[in-house]
Amino acid sequence: MEKKVVTLRQVAEKAGVSMTSASIILNRSGNYKSMSPKTRDKVIQAAEELGYYPNYFAKVLRQQSTMQIGLILPNITNQFMTPLIMGCTEAANRAGYNLNLIDMYGKNNEEMRESVQFLKQTGMVDGLIINAVGEIVSEAVGDFPAVYIDSKGLLPSVTFTEKKSIYDLTTLFLRQGLRRIAYIGGEETRTAYVLREQGYRDAMRDYGLEVDERYIHNVRMHLLGGRDAYDWVCSLPELPEAIVCMTDTVTYGLMFNLMKNHYRIPEDIAVASGEDLDMSSFFLPGITCSHISIEKMGSEAARLLTGILQGDEPDEREIEIETFLVERDSSKKYAE
Repeated sequence: MEKKVVTLRQVAEKAGVSMTSASIILNRSGNYKSMSPKTRDKVIQAAEELGYYPNYFAKVLRQQSTMQIGLILPNITNQFMTPLIMGCTEAANRAGYNLNLIDMYGKNNEEMRESVQFLKQTGMVDGLIINAVGEIVSEAVGDFPAVYIDSKGLLPSVTFTEKKSIYDLTTLFLRQGLRRIAYIGGEETRTAYVLREQGYRDAMRDYGLEVDERYIHNVRMHLLGGRDAYDWVCSLPELPEAIVCMTDTVTYGLMFNLMKNHYRIPEDIAVASGEDLDMSSFFLPGITCSHISIEKMGSEAARLLTGILQGDEPDEREIEIETFLVERDSSKKYAE
């Protein structure tokens, strides 16, 4: 037997409100914010009990809005992306939007820009959240509604204290009396990567040390980059006393290869990393990290964008999330 379609009128009658009020509440439109919480709850409860689903396509035509947000990612397989997607999705759904993932992996710069142009021209999404590749695609974005993640200098944006994150890790080793400290960064030249390397350089100089360029190396930001980092470490004239890595994924590959080849961590080489993904606390030894609240970055970006799409002027156009140290066994060079 075919299930009957529940109408907006039925929801309004059950909740004891007008059809106009029911529509405003269910679509979060018009004077929604001035509606009393009690009235909102009655309408939502009635809709849930009756099994009411709004006509999505009618809503799109009426509001000239897809209620879709695009999240552009440089590489969806990177472990950084999972909490970021979770944060974006939760905040977008809360505002009544769906999140569409757009993976740019394998595309060159021009292809990324063409993808953005396509999204704009086809009207597939109302706005974009752009992670990491903002400096590449910002010109193509133009005045299209967008929020940038991890792209310093582009607004509106959500970033973290990049320079401080690496400065704190380097200083942690310097306070232990270690001086031969290596830094492993990323091959890209975007601002966020430059700032992190600058944090390492500033910490060394603040302790009166010359920066030895031989102890700075850039790799690809994945596990194989960690293997490349291991090969580089073994080629150095002297083994570093400590290594600061820009990202956890590289750190995993590096530590795996160090331990496979019988280097002890932290006794032979202390290690610290700049993200604090979930795996870092389970790795043996646990990895000391400068913690980034990645899920919060995603949530804040979606909150900013949905506010803009709904006509709200954001209180802040640049949100910078503070990092903090999480010390674990990988950095305890002189542990008792």
